[in-house]
Amino acid sequence: MALVAACDNKSTTPPGEVVPIMIATPDNGDRLTDSQTIQAVAGAGYIFTKVDFYIDTILVATDSTAPYQYFWNIFTYDPGLVHPLYVVADSGVNDYMSDVILVTLDFEAGFSFAGTYQPGSQNALGVTNYGNVLFISEGDAGVEMLDIRLKTAPQFLSRFDTPGQSLHADVLYPLVLIADNGLGLRSADFSEVDTMIADGVYTTQSLAIDVAVSDSFVFLAENDGFTVLEHDGNGFTSLGRRSFPQDILKYVVAYDDTAYVVGNNGFYIIDSQRRLVGSINNLNLAQAVAVVDTFAFIANGNDGVIALSIGDRTNPRFLARFNPGQIMAAVDAGDGVLFAGASNGSVYALNYSTPDTLIELGRYIASNLLEEIDYASNYLFVAAHTNVDILRFVP
Repeated sequence: MALVAACDNKSTTPPGEVVPIMIATPDNGDRLTDSQTIQAVAGAGYIFTKVDFYIDTILVATDSTAPYQYFWNIFTYDPGLVHPLYVVADSGVNDYMSDVILVTLDFEAGFSFAGTYQPGSQNALGVTNYGNVLFISEGDAGVEMLDIRLKTAPQFLSRFDTPGQSLHADVLYPLVLIADNGLGLRSADFSEVDTMIADGVYTTQSLAIDVAVSDSFVFLAENDGFTVLEHDGNGFTSLGRRSFPQDILKYVVAYDDTAYVVGNNGFYIIDSQRRLVGSINNLNLAQAVAVVDTFAFIANGNDGVIALSIGDRTNPRFLARFNPGQIMAAVDAGDGVLFAGASNGSVYALNYSTPDTLIELGRYIASNLLEEIDYASNYLFVAAHTNVDILRFVP
């Protein structure tokens, strides 16, 4: 097929001439401070089977369905440099190349403040990110849902009232699942824009503390027990419960259909059959846990953050400790970086790539007492008691 250059109407297109393909956003000469969706638009009368996206002359993506677009995570590129962007569209007969546009990436490494949101209750106990949506657990004020497409200005979408105390949430799309403390596990459908509709409830034997969703199961941590559930679209079905009378459970995460749970005194690895695969006891008021690959990280109160090897899940092994002398209350991991939050509002970025060592990469002071953190795609969402802070982190 022949390659035909397609001038865009931002520059050299003669009046009245139809441009086969052009980049609609970003604009030529833009300085980008955040990740960007590159959008390509076909001219009137042109139909394409695919559009290829090029950055720095390198093919990075192909889209076969209009609107043609590619989400560009700019934080994987070097800042301060000019990057050429263009697309090539395939009509099945000819290839058409757009004009080249030039953009400059303008950001700094480390932590930076992106935005903040104060819920109406001023009581942000938990935070859960799902794509462009953020859920805030607010105790007796229920759960708020925000639109966070613009990180600098989060927008309220909806509130879901719960009769108990909403502590933590997770997503089983199209449902948000809510640990509603004394009144069980609740679910709300958020597939419709700007609303959350009650879906169902599972009544627990004791206080619902936290919930985590794996590929196949729902794991529910109660203050003295652990329940495995399924949701088939018509409600929750319990697959069984395991009692923990010797501990008070605090937090659960799911990884590969396995639950990783911390309580005041211990760390527990539990499979989907509720079997206790491995554990570590004598922790110091553990508050939260994060798991990635063969590592588990525990926010362990006055004892800081501890890193464990869980390559052998039957025998978790201590690797390292990071203790800044504060009460560590939250952890999350992603993109090769561990994030740890202290209850006084300090947030740390830690490198865990070196065996037996946690190396501090950066620190940020959130605006208030820290409750929970959630990380996704270079953004850290911080439930800071009276508000939620949105931080950007670039390694």
